[in-house]
Amino acid sequence: MIEEVVKVVAVLGILWMLLAVACLPTILLTWMPIVEDVKQRWAKERQQHEVNRRFKEIIREEGREVR
Repeated sequence: MIEEVVKVVAVLGILWMLLAVACLPTILLTWMPIVEDVKQRWAKERQQHEVNRRFKEIIREEGREVR
């Protein structure tokens, strides 16, 4: 009885792994463009943050009030 359960679980595990390997290209093709888009957005936000920080530094150097 226990041996049969172990065999069934092993077969299900192998089938699960085969399914995961078979679906991997689809998963990668779906998610990689999304990941790249998010990376580009974060890079833009970091760049804008740096521009804003530098702008505030310049304003302070001129002696103006910065909010």
